Amino acid sequence: MNLDTARSSDPLNSVGDNVYPRLGRFIISSGEIPAGSDAAKLFPVFSAGTKNVEIQYCSYYGGDADEYPQLILVPPTIVLNGTTGPGDHPGSMAITAYQYITGGVFTASTPNAMCADNPGRGQARMTPFVIPPNYQIGIVLDTANSAAFHMTVGGFEIDA
Repeated sequence: MNLDTARSSDPLNSVGDNVYPRLGRFIISSGEIPAGSDAAKLFPVFSAGTKNVEIQYCSYYGGDADEYPQLILVPPTIVLNGTTGPGDHPGSMAITAYQYITGGVFTASTPNAMCADNPGRGQARMTPFVIPPNYQIGIVLDTANSAAFHMTVGGFEIDA
């Protein structure tokens, strides 16, 4: 059976036609806060194109112990290059809660997955989120770091 043409009476599609948006092209992007960066400065991780993008995967590693990176939704007119912070840009909004992501625990060989269920251990499951067209995701640390911090996000363009 072709699931693209399944009708609401089909057992594989019990919720009706076109209830969920169609997922388009998968996009993956990475960013880094270099070692020795100042606190509260935004670095680029992801930029949406002309379509909404639903971010469903996030992994990270690096940084120092006792530091907390945070993902920030940033308007498209802002250049993210590690010289300004969220407070410098009206319209920037937190995506993840403060102290949700921890630094200095995970490595390139054993990164943490924010969007995976990890019952009883580590952080709770993060809910997927939508990035509006042309908006971007920045990452910021609450304190200066001596080790680089890496973040990778992946999601699907929404072909509604």
